[in-house]
Amino acid sequence: HAAVQGLRISAKSGTAQIADQQTGKYSTARFLSSVLAIFPTDDPELIAYVVLENPRGGSIYGAQTAAPIVREIATTLAPLRGIPLPGNTVVEHSGKVRIKNPVPAPLGDTLHDMTGYSKRMLLPYFSRKEIKWIIDGEGWVVFQFPPSGTPVEDGMSVYLELK
Repeated sequence: HAAVQGLRISAKSGTAQIADQQTGKYSTARFLSSVLAIFPTDDPELIAYVVLENPRGGSIYGAQTAAPIVREIATTLAPLRGIPLPGNTVVEHSGKVRIKNPVPAPLGDTLHDMTGYSKRMLLPYFSRKEIKWIIDGEGWVVFQFPPSGTPVEDGMSVYLELK
């Protein structure tokens, strides 16, 4: 039962007894259940193979135990591959994303959270001569001391760790 509404899936399920190493015969209590699926059927892009050793629950059959997992795989992966499913919103995008550098808020009477700021974004703050800025590292702010909300005072030091 790997069916997904609006997506044609071709699947083959199977159930097998596991060999008992002690007796050399097939076990009557240990099983493998499996499903091999390709989708979409008309123009296959994905293959899913699910094997369960000793499936729990009321069934040992692949169509009942492994197929629901294949269904979950298909409903998750199909949209990621551009295969639309009914009810999903399809959005066309040029593939180009432009990220505008945020402008840091002016530093007022209290420090604010500078986590995530690049060194370039911090430059306007360095004009505040009453603060001694201690910059450790390169990249983006991952830690600051004193924390946001601390009142700005003459002669205070602000430590910023960048990574």
